[in-house]
Amino acid sequence: MRCLRFFYRLYTLNANKKMDISQVRYAKKQRQGETNYAPVPQEMLKSIVKSGLQICCYYDNIPSEPKPSSEPIRRFPYYCISHMIEGEGFLSLEGKKHLQTFSPGHAVIACPGTFQNYGSLKGSICFSGAAADALREAGVLSDRVIYIGLERRLFPVIKKIREPGLISALEANAMLISLLIEVHRERLNVKNEGSRHNLQKLLTYIDENPGYWWTVEEMSEYCNISSNYLRQLFYEETGMSPKQYIDQLKMRHASEMLRAGKMKVAEIASSLGFKDPFHFIRRFSNLTGTSPRRYREYYNMN
Repeated sequence: MRCLRFFYRLYTLNANKKMDISQVRYAKKQRQGETNYAPVPQEMLKSIVKSGLQICCYYDNIPSEPKPSSEPIRRFPYYCISHMIEGEGFLSLEGKKHLQTFSPGHAVIACPGTFQNYGSLKGSICFSGAAADALREAGVLSDRVIYIGLERRLFPVIKKIREPGLISALEANAMLISLLIEVHRERLNVKNEGSRHNLQKLLTYIDENPGYWWTVEEMSEYCNISSNYLRQLFYEETGMSPKQYIDQLKMRHASEMLRAGKMKVAEIASSLGFKDPFHFIRRFSNLTGTSPRRYREYYNMN
């Protein structure tokens, strides 16, 4: 009841901001499963708050339904991580035109103050504190849907917070922080693997279309990553910058065509996207140390 009164005071204080925490106070009250609005006893609360993280409430094995479209979209005064084990989940954020749906194994992370509506989830942990704010500043916490698998990864934290005593509550805090960081690292690894796969597809496409001049912006858009990350990834995969790679690729194709001896220098320059043969000749000479004509003569002699 104390926790409910606390949430009610928050609601009252934020009434001018239309902060809706009605789902926490009422919507899951009558459902099957386990709901705990005050997992930290009042006598421990001061020590827990000092630790930097407070688990405000949790829901175990309780589905969350969408709110009626006639009701205003909600926002909470704390962080939430909610995991879906079965069925189909959905997420709607203010400013987003489309409802995002996701399959079992995904989780929703929502930050304080974010207008959102999500549902069809079976387990949730809501928390607040300076440690959570620090995780947000570090990029660990942000509003998103992320895949974390079908294992009930929130359950060990819930199980620990059920245990009596300050030590168990502190352990639950540490377990939650560890889980959030672990999930963040997994997301980065998946993003990294996907980005590398996209880069390999890009390199293949560039090689098959040597006449096109790619900009860094076009390449980063193709790979769905930032320009800075593209440059980093390019160097890790090729040992070169994007510009160096394009230059070297064009010169490799030029060398192959010169050795074949069937195309004129002007035709080679045009096929590689150079505006005029003089630009191609200068670039080829700078990068290889010899002119296209002398390069062809050398290979014809040998």
